[in-house]
Amino acid sequence: MSICCQELFALPSLKSLKLIAGKEGLDRNIRWVYAAEVIEDVTELTQWLHGGELVIITGIGIRNKEAVFIELMEKIHEKNLAGLIVCIGPYIEKIPTSVIELANTFNIPLFTLPWEVPLVEVTQDICTYLIHRERQCNEVEQFLQQILFLEGENSKSLKEQAALIGHDFDQSHRVIVIKLDNFASFIKDNQMKESTVIAFKKEFQQIIENFLKDTYKGFSLFVNDAIIMLVNGEIFDKQMLRTTLSLLQEKIQQGIGLTASIGIGTKYNQLSQYRKSMEEARQALKVSNQKNHKNEIIFYEEMGIFSLLGEVENLKVLKKIHKRMLIPLYEYDKINETHLVETLKRFLENSKNMHATAKQLFIHRNTLKYRLEKIEQLTGYALNNQEDCFHFQLAYYIHDFFKE
Repeated sequence: MSICCQELFALPSLKSLKLIAGKEGLDRNIRWVYAAEVIEDVTELTQWLHGGELVIITGIGIRNKEAVFIELMEKIHEKNLAGLIVCIGPYIEKIPTSVIELANTFNIPLFTLPWEVPLVEVTQDICTYLIHRERQCNEVEQFLQQILFLEGENSKSLKEQAALIGHDFDQSHRVIVIKLDNFASFIKDNQMKESTVIAFKKEFQQIIENFLKDTYKGFSLFVNDAIIMLVNGEIFDKQMLRTTLSLLQEKIQQGIGLTASIGIGTKYNQLSQYRKSMEEARQALKVSNQKNHKNEIIFYEEMGIFSLLGEVENLKVLKKIHKRMLIPLYEYDKINETHLVETLKRFLENSKNMHATAKQLFIHRNTLKYRLEKIEQLTGYALNNQEDCFHFQLAYYIHDFFKE
């Protein structure tokens, strides 16, 4: 787990740190710090950096050479580094305007630090903070693993662990599961190497972590190509939550170029119920995937009968019901260019009211009567039988469940 540039201002040795440019990039993540006291060759300096490093320079080797400064900023952008801290003193008196403009263009945080601040204290503070955050992240992940996947943990023990990581579970919480759409196909189509896939997943997870820091006090866990989030259920109502998660979907698409679907479980008050919320969120995603929907936000509690259909392991059972009840009508409509499937659906939606159905379909009552008799003849089921009508309605739900 990394930290973002915005958090640098809270470190003791960086009280005199000033942001000169790149304000829009303060959410860029710092994975490590690299102090370059002497710069002889910019390309050589950056060739061993992998992305996410915060670079600190004293100016030795650069002095006030504007061209070298610009080259360095371009390399920072090219290598996707976190940002640049420039020590202002005998070698660099001020940062050229062209470099400031470039930092703003690239959204790269550009800071200044007085020469008198010992770099050893700065690097020590940042590295210690990174290690502390990593340890904290591991503790959180272990805690989430326990409450979501392990059985036999008692609530008292879990609450004690929650207190150790600084979180209060007195309020209700819900689980949100986020999964990238068609991620497996994306990997295959782009022939991505394992190292590239890992880096891609880390970027995805970092977007989620930044989102949690900005909007919730919550936790996240990466499991089987999906992000599982545990968040306070009292912060937003459902509409506000939907709006906020839509913004997250936009950030994901802008950040890694893929859409993401989001399943949301019910909020619960007991730690022992969070696993149930997670299963609900997963079920919502399963149904969305079955219907081939993309970039969707699904609340389990709004799924209605689809939550029940999603629980069916053997999908052939559902397809048999659909085939038995509706396929004869589809085939007849196709051959004869009729509208029996739509007629039956409207008839059931209107609670079998003949007048309302005929009016909605713009047909005569006798025409509707003829169609309904034909439906009974083709299917062998009676529309005055409540159980048969239920099976017809179920077949329509199954149709929507599988519909692309």
